[in-house]
Amino acid sequence: MGYKLSDLAIDTIKSLQSESEKEFKPQSKEDIEELGLALTFTLMMAGFNKEQQEEVEVLKDKISKVLEELKTHIDDIDLDDLNARLG
Repeated sequence: MGYKLSDLAIDTIKSLQSESEKEFKPQSKEDIEELGLALTFTLMMAGFNKEQQEEVEVLKDKISKVLEELKTHIDDIDLDDLNARLG
């Protein structure tokens, strides 16, 4: 039995996925690594947004927590659970 990502991680991934046309269904550790890169890129881009600063800070905090969780548990994330919870 693998590690189940937190509700915060799932909700954050879902909210970012809703802005994308491509559905995210990870099948491997490499897919999780790509997710981490995409989240890092999103985090960097959020830093350039000078409008809605309060919302941006909340998003940056959430993404940082998700990145830390992914980094800590990358080798044992339960992909079946993750895909089921992402819908």
